[in-house]
Amino acid sequence: MNGERFLFGPPVYSSALPSAESALHRQSKQNEDDRVRRNKYSLRQSLYEGSIDSIKVAQLMPLFQQGGINYRPKLPDACFKDVRADLAGNGITISALHIQAVLDLWGWHVQMAGAHDSNGCRLYGSASPMYIDAGRTTFLSLLGEKNHSGPAVALTMDRNTAVCHMSGRLRLLGEDYGKLSVRLDSNGFQVSLPNKGRIYAGAGLTFQRGRFFLNFRYCLPDVLDGHPIIPGLVLEGAVECSPCHFRQSLSFSLIGNDELHTSPKMRWHDPLKDEADLLAAYQLVEPFFRDFARYLRRETHRGVNGRK
Repeated sequence: MNGERFLFGPPVYSSALPSAESALHRQSKQNEDDRVRRNKYSLRQSLYEGSIDSIKVAQLMPLFQQGGINYRPKLPDACFKDVRADLAGNGITISALHIQAVLDLWGWHVQMAGAHDSNGCRLYGSASPMYIDAGRTTFLSLLGEKNHSGPAVALTMDRNTAVCHMSGRLRLLGEDYGKLSVRLDSNGFQVSLPNKGRIYAGAGLTFQRGRFFLNFRYCLPDVLDGHPIIPGLVLEGAVECSPCHFRQSLSFSLIGNDELHTSPKMRWHDPLKDEADLLAAYQLVEPFFRDFARYLRRETHRGVNGRK
């Protein structure tokens, strides 16, 4: 062997055999591919026969794939109901699809219609306006560009992309927070509100499976509705709401001398609309902070005198 030369390098000898784990992985992938093919065939047959009442959004994807899906789409975990489809094709490849259906987004209904062509699938619709009430007050509204309509929803799919997009206008306690343009994923959407208004400026809004979650932080002014406020007090709130319920928790905090003093969380059943509401919540926790505020004033006074 010492005098041998190899044109493409020395030979490699291996006695390794395919592992049982690799064989199980291949078999599992084959089973999954077979299941997908059966589901696609069954779904196509149901659409041709007009015998389908509902279909998951993600189930539409395989109908339009020629040569496989190049990605893992993040589409809403929602379904179409009252499906009316008009198809053309040979039962294996769908060459045209016109569909009308109601997209059920976790109880929020969107009337949609569209078609599939050589560029993919495009479905468009308008949702019903959504109003979240807290007692006699409308806390949150999702509307269309025209206030009497609902947000616009667009679902676009092709071999490389799948996007569900919603656009409209957001209102909190009757105040317009501008245009809302979001992409819906498997659970909903998440967005930061603009820095406008007062209490809810810059708040984080999440829509998740039919429920809204609003987290906000507000630095109280020195005076509320003519009543002096402990300086430096910060309000933090969390709202969870849907068309059926409204829950809100509040807590106050004060920082001084590298110490954080935080009040226990309390349930607050009404939205914070104005200074009178803020003052009512503050007055419940004012005794909790009174001694700490006095301590901070003494320390500040002591520091000033020490520098003289």
